[in-house]
Amino acid sequence: MRGSHKLRGAVLAQILSSQTFSAAALAGGGVFVAAPMALAETPRDEIVVTARLRDESLQDVPVAVSAFSGAQLERQNITDANDLIGRVPGLFFSQNQSFGPSKTETYIVMRGVGATSALEPAVAVFVDGVYVPKMMFDIDFAELERVEVLRGPQGALFGRNTQGGALNIITRKPDDDFRARIALEGDEFETIKALGAVSGPVLPGKVFVGLSGSFSSTNGYIDNATLGVDQDDAGAGSFRATLRALPTDSLEFILVGGFGKNWGGQLGAGVPEGNGDYVVFDDQIRDLTDDIYNASLTVNWDLDFATLTSITGGVKTDTETFWDWDGGPVATGNFQLQKIEQSQISQEFRLASNPVSERLDWLGGLYLFRSVYDQDRDFGLVDGTGSTLPILFDPNNIVDEQARFVNEGVAVFGQATFRPVPRLDLTFGARYSYENVESRQFGEVTLVGLGSQEIFDVSADEYFSRFSPMGSIAYRWTDGLMTYVTVAEGFKAGGFQKYPASELASGVPFDNEISLNYEIGFKSNFLDGRVTLNAAAYIIEVKEQQLGTIREINNIPVELIDNVGRSTNRGFEVEAIVLPVEGLRLSGSAAYVDAEFDEFVNEATGRDRGGERIPYVPEWTAQAMAEYAHKLTQNAEATWSVEYRYVGAHLAGNGAPPFDPFFDIDAYDIVDARVRINWDNWELTVFAENLFDQYNVQRKWEAPFQDRVFDTPLPPRRLGARVGYAW
Repeated sequence: MRGSHKLRGAVLAQILSSQTFSAAALAGGGVFVAAPMALAETPRDEIVVTARLRDESLQDVPVAVSAFSGAQLERQNITDANDLIGRVPGLFFSQNQSFGPSKTETYIVMRGVGATSALEPAVAVFVDGVYVPKMMFDIDFAELERVEVLRGPQGALFGRNTQGGALNIITRKPDDDFRARIALEGDEFETIKALGAVSGPVLPGKVFVGLSGSFSSTNGYIDNATLGVDQDDAGAGSFRATLRALPTDSLEFILVGGFGKNWGGQLGAGVPEGNGDYVVFDDQIRDLTDDIYNASLTVNWDLDFATLTSITGGVKTDTETFWDWDGGPVATGNFQLQKIEQSQISQEFRLASNPVSERLDWLGGLYLFRSVYDQDRDFGLVDGTGSTLPILFDPNNIVDEQARFVNEGVAVFGQATFRPVPRLDLTFGARYSYENVESRQFGEVTLVGLGSQEIFDVSADEYFSRFSPMGSIAYRWTDGLMTYVTVAEGFKAGGFQKYPASELASGVPFDNEISLNYEIGFKSNFLDGRVTLNAAAYIIEVKEQQLGTIREINNIPVELIDNVGRSTNRGFEVEAIVLPVEGLRLSGSAAYVDAEFDEFVNEATGRDRGGERIPYVPEWTAQAMAEYAHKLTQNAEATWSVEYRYVGAHLAGNGAPPFDPFFDIDAYDIVDARVRINWDNWELTVFAENLFDQYNVQRKWEAPFQDRVFDTPLPPRRLGARVGYAW
């Protein structure tokens, strides 16, 4: 069945030779490739990051950070957050199994923190300094300056929902250099991706503009045998415009606006467990879309002694998901349809000292935000085993289950680094956050033959606050060796039940979840900059963990989210780059995470899961890559690369049958290979992803009341090519 999705060699060759490349001015996420890896590229080429909200060298900042430049993202075809799994030490994902295998319920896990997220993420995402309230695993990584992955709590500077870390996305800014490029990619899944970008001066030295756009379409790799269609047929498009102005030498304005749309690509329940193929049997598919809109205005004003920064941001996302509960025609009519609209406006002011003193750097700020979350759900569920379910689940009913949350908050924060003696940095920071949450949860069902009945309609409000401190000591033993010790706190904000099943659960709040991170690490480069080696070890204590449990309310057992757990995560991470000879670059990383519950007591049953493994946390993740660049002619260069990624065995699910039992996921690995040829302004890349065609299962899911388990496999071997032109 898989072969029906493959673009045959003759067709692929025709695409590669097509003259339509020059007409393709739009792009799918990350399909273009920038300038080749120069033979002279070494770790000594400084990578600047903003992990502490100011520009610093990656090797100088005492924070565990993985940074990917725009060129590196393109070379490795890292197009979204999912592609970071296995490439960033200790990074994985979690999913709320109870409500289906949907990306709307998927969150980043870092160092084992965030593995139990069912409501808010524990690893936040920022785009140009603006918090993105809803993590979508298909946020486009095209036309970026870099991506920074900060590991460990970042509560002091970044605030709520950063108890595990933060994903910091920085888009490329236009300047006086005129740049333009187009690219086109095709593969054997009948995928076409196209990109176009242009930037440069409108008024040299004063006003600059950048435009980029993308488009992609694919038939995917999953066949639907019941309907005779491509299950994961999908498309995406995006556009971004940037206006940058320098009215004076001390004042800068950056206005960014963009939108993106994704359609299709929903895998549904998945492949029946054990089939080992790429065939599903869902008897229902709906064409649904995801939309994301964002805009930001950043103002930087150099006041000589300090720089005043203002960031005004707005984000809006509309998401629809649909799946067949039973994954086939076993019980006709089963479905869940969920629509989510979320919007946020935010304002941040920061005042950061300019480097006028070698003794003290400081930064202070104020942050305000308002977000609105609307969720609407309809579902129908028939028991495929022949048992009778309550009439509420009859697919002929119309269920209207709504949840609305309005969050308003304010935070003040600051951080200072003091150098009492040369080479010694003492850093202290803190943030105080206050947030008010208003909620309304409403449920109504139109029962067959009985008319509409209100199930619940409850409004409530609550406030949450938190003081989040941090401190670190860093010492630079030599110009190439720094060691540091950090203690930092992060938190995931409290809230209300996202999926209240009854009036008793509606309006019941849960409090903040708190993490405290103890970390020791070093950053080094030696042998004349030809070896870079960074490592960190940590212990993270998570308290007041937000977990699904059963609480007795008015002597009635009620399933809900509550602060009922404590856990401890221990681990270490290593990242290295080695340049043994000219043109050869070896890089790799590895992470070990031991994460288990210290306490997790179900109030109704009294069961304590203390000592059990935390789900969605592979003990080991690792990556290794070799790149070799050499001259073909005076104007042409070839780069060969092989990349290996490993994700260890882990648990999926949250151990709450019948809706969310545990499953063992086997370890898997992936090998990718690429050859890239650059000549003049052209570039051609031929690639093979999952080179050895491994059948890798990334997650499992059990349909409620169906006693049927489904696998979500990663793509099989994908062969393809892309061509680009830059000027």
